[in-house]
Amino acid sequence: MSINYDRLKPFCRLLSVFLVGFLLLFTHIGKANAAAADMNKFGICDHPQNYSDWSASCDEIIASGVKWVRISPEWGGIQPESGDYNAAYLAKVDGIVDKLTSHGVNVVFILCYTAPWASSMPGSADASRYKPANWTDWENYVNFITVRYSGKIFYWEVWNEADLNGFWKSSAQDYTTLLQKASTQIRATNVNNKVVLGGLAMVNNYGIGGFFDTIMSQGAGSYFDIVNYHAYGDSTRFRDLYSGLQSVITKYSIGSRKIWVTETGYTSLGEAAKEAIKADKVEQTYQTHFGLSNIERIFWYVHRNPNLADPSEGNFGLIKNDHTPLKSFYAYQAVGGAETDFGLQGQYPALTPTRRTLNYVPATSGDGVVTNYDAGGTIKTVPTGSYMYFTVNDNWLYDSNSGMDEKVYVDVTFQNNFNGIWGFQYDAISAAYKGVTQTRTNSGTWQTVTIPITDAKFANRQNYAADFRFYAIGSPLNVSKVVVRKEMNRANVVFSSPEQTRYLEVPPNTDPTWENYTPITTMGGKSCRQIGNNSKYIYVKVSDGYIRSGNPNVKIGLWVYDAGTDNILIQYNATGGVDHKSVTIPKGNTNAWVYKEVTLSDADFRNAQSYSADFRIGNAYDNSNEYIQQIQVQKLP
Repeated sequence: MSINYDRLKPFCRLLSVFLVGFLLLFTHIGKANAAAADMNKFGICDHPQNYSDWSASCDEIIASGVKWVRISPEWGGIQPESGDYNAAYLAKVDGIVDKLTSHGVNVVFILCYTAPWASSMPGSADASRYKPANWTDWENYVNFITVRYSGKIFYWEVWNEADLNGFWKSSAQDYTTLLQKASTQIRATNVNNKVVLGGLAMVNNYGIGGFFDTIMSQGAGSYFDIVNYHAYGDSTRFRDLYSGLQSVITKYSIGSRKIWVTETGYTSLGEAAKEAIKADKVEQTYQTHFGLSNIERIFWYVHRNPNLADPSEGNFGLIKNDHTPLKSFYAYQAVGGAETDFGLQGQYPALTPTRRTLNYVPATSGDGVVTNYDAGGTIKTVPTGSYMYFTVNDNWLYDSNSGMDEKVYVDVTFQNNFNGIWGFQYDAISAAYKGVTQTRTNSGTWQTVTIPITDAKFANRQNYAADFRFYAIGSPLNVSKVVVRKEMNRANVVFSSPEQTRYLEVPPNTDPTWENYTPITTMGGKSCRQIGNNSKYIYVKVSDGYIRSGNPNVKIGLWVYDAGTDNILIQYNATGGVDHKSVTIPKGNTNAWVYKEVTLSDADFRNAQSYSADFRIGNAYDNSNEYIQQIQVQKLP
């Protein structure tokens, strides 16, 4: 990569610019005001045992910072015949477990399914989905596998979706017995082991009277430590599933137990346009579930797309089958904030450029050379007069994401071991090297400074195709961690190409006969949606993880093409059971893109309109064409 040395400024000139910036800009030194990427809460499901290149898959998982992986090597693969273990298959599973756990990745092992030879229905095509004919065979298997990985794996999930006939064809009582016998072996193997209830599919009755209620009435509560269910669908369904689960938890007084969601996800069906929706689903899923009490951990299904002909099952992944990361991968990797990991970047220099959403840019010459402060390479030192460059992956943030993410925060953890200042320059809308400074008071402590940016462009316009850089002024600068966070207190959709969305869903339709047919067009130089006549609307559903019924104070902002003196109509779910309360926004005929907003004090976003929408935008029945470029929704106090 070539370096534009014309952009390098003499020290004295840059110092004077930074000093002026310091006098003008307020920054806050202290703890970062939001958590960074939290992979300890958000795990993944994966099937490395099914791949010949399992080692490469494990390396990718480790390099991306994943801390929890749920795997499912099957009993029949491990023990194809009574007393006969598959040495080659076990060696692969050993390699997977050893590689992941030796790098600090926690493994959740699903104990499933019945080996066909041990099945109570051995002649059935679904033999593995029935209970074992002899419970001793099951106990011996559980003992074998838990002893084999004792001290490496501590979380054991007993079966998968036993409330779904496709995975468990025996009775609920039989599952309770399966769970009881497994838990005895798991707990006897290692006192630190935890029994995870087999993930409930929750597709039928998932409250009182359902499968969970039934097995609890049979004493299953004594046989597991962690409640576990699966959650697919939208944020509204997430809350419904949780409510049903809680009714059973309350009934049996097990409210102190942690809850896991070991599967949640979204399939793009192989459609490229839906990959952006999947990325937003990752953020919605995180936001919604961790707003619910006692949920300790969730797992995205799945890390890598399996090579399947079924477009649904084959496209839940964060990466393609050929290992190429998708947009959703970066949303996952940066959930809560895109964070550096200098140690992992040092261990996996070839992988981290594509497996981390935020990386520092290593340089062997020029102005960006840094050195390690500690032996592990986890702390970087910027020499006096040098820069440290950083790049944000373009799939997560590029050119302000069409204007949706102009405001971001950069959290920098640095050693405050000199008096003076250090410099920060970022790619801004107005310039590629907009500069501010941070103070150093020689306290000797490690501190975190949060730098708010209101005009981020992040279009890779700095040297090394970077988005921002630090500058060590007068003395070296020691840095241990950097986090970039988007402003996540607004729901947005930008009708760019491709569409950018966060916490909002706008159902598309290519059929002109439907009322939500609002085609993408261009007006005033911008990509936008056109509302074509009196019977067409843009329907908008706001994630229940952000705004739901019970949050009456809401602001809706629109970027509209201001042609004509007519009105734009917004109809919304209001209190009192009103599904389509109307408010109009007048236009001023400026023939330009303008921002318009309306503040609601009686919103009741309960998904009561067509397409489960909370509000819709129309043309006020005046036969005008309306053009909407962006929609923003904000929850107010």
